[in-house]
Amino acid sequence: MLSYKLLNSQGSSYEYYRESCIITKVILDLNSIINLEQNTMCGHAYRVVNNKKMGFSSGSIDKNCYELYDEAYKLSEYGIPIDIHFEDSEKSVYQNLVDQEISKLGISELLILAQGILKKIDNNKSTQITLEKKWLQKIIKNSYGVNCKKNKQFLTIKLISKIKRNNECVNIFNSNIVTNLKNINTIINNYNCICEYSKYKGDLITGYYKTIFSPEAAAPLVYIIAEFLNGKNILSGNSLFSEKIGQKMFDESFILYDDPTIENSILGDKVDDEGIDTKIKTLIDNGRISEYYSDLITVSKFNCGKSSGNGFRKNGYSSMPTPNLVGIRMENGKVKKEELINSIKLGVLIDRIAIIRDAHINKGVVNINIIRAYKIENGKIQGLIINSVASLNLLELFGCFISSKDCELVNGAIQIPYIFNDNIYIQR
Repeated sequence: MLSYKLLNSQGSSYEYYRESCIITKVILDLNSIINLEQNTMCGHAYRVVNNKKMGFSSGSIDKNCYELYDEAYKLSEYGIPIDIHFEDSEKSVYQNLVDQEISKLGISELLILAQGILKKIDNNKSTQITLEKKWLQKIIKNSYGVNCKKNKQFLTIKLISKIKRNNECVNIFNSNIVTNLKNINTIINNYNCICEYSKYKGDLITGYYKTIFSPEAAAPLVYIIAEFLNGKNILSGNSLFSEKIGQKMFDESFILYDDPTIENSILGDKVDDEGIDTKIKTLIDNGRISEYYSDLITVSKFNCGKSSGNGFRKNGYSSMPTPNLVGIRMENGKVKKEELINSIKLGVLIDRIAIIRDAHINKGVVNINIIRAYKIENGKIQGLIINSVASLNLLELFGCFISSKDCELVNGAIQIPYIFNDNIYIQR
């Protein structure tokens, strides 16, 4: 690393970032190994601020860091006219979010684990499994003495099955991300339930229904709302909530946090990718828009105080930090999910969706493909519904709803309850 004292004496400041990633993946079914992979990626980057202009340069780890710095320094002469103030503290942070059991998993161990999971899947003869172990290390240093290292590791489990029912074949898919191996049996049991429900067809006509969104289905909808609170969008006037800070927009029970302390989260960073401390933030408080999240560029560009500790490099070392959430947590309710299901005479449990991103999304209107849903009749799940769509107004969906006491961690990053709304239009 370069001497931060030397650089400060030259009147410039810098930030150094290094990212290393090792991905080990196996894909197999009950009869054969389909694919084995191990990939390593490593690179680094500099941001240099000189005379209130910023230069950025990145490259693979083979590139000399002095050359990389020189490039960024030269680019700062003609660079972005912005005066970023890097974290000004001589602090050292080391964070190691690594589970020892996952650490031991090489290709051979992943194969054994995958075969063991397949044997517990009821429909294992038509099931394919993918296990992907990812180890990620980030190092952040700057010219003021910040020195941070973050290690994390997680395992992605993907299961795909073909279910025969009557004269048709239905594809079933599910994916989970875990930071430890304690919940493997829960994942298997949940998948077996999905396969069992999918053996029966849920007949439904187009219309309005009492609807429950599972955490997996609700998570992308809540994430869109959280994206509206990105400081970059808020301050530029491109957000639905740009002029709404402090205003009530949702049901009073809607409380949403950006939370780095969520248990078993794949995020959970103590500092962001700019070396700034993360903290719990209340984004929506009793239905009111409370605060937004930001990074150094955003607060420098709009001259609006300090970064909230949400500067993350979403696309790796070759990208600059942008405002991103460190972990989404939605306040749960008081009703068990079983009570919600039992209360419905005729309705739908939506379990997995795909968002169709179009111009309406900026107004809070979301069109979704319903990938997996179940018909509820007389308080019981009756069968799988496929090939359905819905158009949702997020302000209306979360303007009057009931949330369950039960919460689940979705994609290792979003902790959310089941969401009930009594008037969702579903089109077959």
